[in-house]
Amino acid sequence: MKQSYQAWSPDNDETQADARRIEAVDPEDAAAEWLEHANDEGSHTDGDAVLVYVRAPDGDVTRWAVRASLHVSYSADEVSL
Repeated sequence: MKQSYQAWSPDNDETQADARRIEAVDPEDAAAEWLEHANDEGSHTDGDAVLVYVRAPDGDVTRWAVRASLHVSYSADEVSL
C-alpha cells in the first residue's frame, strides 16, 4: 500500500524544507520516484548517482544513492517490397 513520503536531494541544492511529497510503497521506491521527477524536469540525466534523503511517515530518515539506467530495445518489422 502506498504511503506519503518526503524526499529531497542536497545534490539538487535541496534541504528537507524543499522536500517533495511522494506517494510510494517504501523509501526505496520514493527515492527512485524523486529521481524520475527530477529527470522529467531536466535536473539529472547524466547517469551519475544522486544522493536522496527520504523521510518516512513515521519520521525515520534514510539516505539513498539513486541512478537512472536506460534500457534500449530493438525490434524489426518486415516490409514488403
